[in-house]
Amino acid sequence: MSRIVVFDLNGLSAGEFTAICPRAWALMGNRSVDDAGSTTITVPATVAVKDWLQPGRAVMITHASLPPWAGVIDTPWKCVQPVQMTLYNATYLLSLRAPDAAAKITGNVDDLLRQIISLANQNEDLMIRPGVMNAGGTSREEMLDTRDLHTQAKALLEKAGAELLLRPERGVADNRLTLYTDTGAPLGQDTGCLLFDGAKGNIVVSDATLDGQIWNRVWGTGSQSTQANRGRLESPVMDAASIAAYRTRAKSQQFQDVNSVSALETNTQTYVTYYRAPRLKLRMAVKDTGTFPLLRPGNSFPVHAANVILPGGRKGWQGAARILAMAYDETRNVVNIEVEATL
Repeated sequence: MSRIVVFDLNGLSAGEFTAICPRAWALMGNRSVDDAGSTTITVPATVAVKDWLQPGRAVMITHASLPPWAGVIDTPWKCVQPVQMTLYNATYLLSLRAPDAAAKITGNVDDLLRQIISLANQNEDLMIRPGVMNAGGTSREEMLDTRDLHTQAKALLEKAGAELLLRPERGVADNRLTLYTDTGAPLGQDTGCLLFDGAKGNIVVSDATLDGQIWNRVWGTGSQSTQANRGRLESPVMDAASIAAYRTRAKSQQFQDVNSVSALETNTQTYVTYYRAPRLKLRMAVKDTGTFPLLRPGNSFPVHAANVILPGGRKGWQGAARILAMAYDETRNVVNIEVEATL
């Protein structure tokens, strides 16, 4: 059973209860995953009548070996017993905010995200604060429209090849909840811990897929407003190794609201780096054999999957793979992870 702490709109603890709560973590900005996932939990009858259980309230769950998890209560809510409520990953909070009018923001990725966070907290504090922000990159100009801020922050991260993870913490003095935005390009570290299947393995592979578009010769173009002002690269960005392996695959890729050649070059290079090769995606259950403390979205592991079959007659695969998303199955005490590797 998980201890679920519920917070009021000021980030202070309003109440708590225990329940079985499957929950997931995912990288915001990674093209391969959805960071705003949800889970449904059954609420004890004695708790369901409490006035501190309301849509829009944040919750936090801790575990001895896994990262703390924060979520947001919202609809749907099942109103007859057994009462059930829906929890969304905490980045969902950004979807509750939108600019009143279009506005131009300037800076590198971290600067732009700080401005988005400030805008999100304007009408009412969402308890989101800049954390360890290392995405960096070149300065750019972006236009925020009136869509929700989650959609726009996610698009900004994807375009820059950067990722974000919310890190929930409670203050030492007042136990107030704060959601810190940690960023990187990309996030994570190499753990060096081998994940392997088989009779004595620490994982069970449930699925493996080779997927993804391949593009290795790309002309980058800016928005329509910049076409007349050097809105196209002088030459395409190419990846020779990808061309040799998968033949030439050419396209023109437009990047909205890019108004400088340097930003256009950076965006195009980021695009080619991501799409230069197909991606191997593996889903696996990690057993609780001492590996749980190393499981974080963005972290890399050497992986050995003995029974996958790849093109070219390759049986079995071994290489480095990153965690894109992970979900704790409380009833089985395993962490289901989705990892990705570039061939």
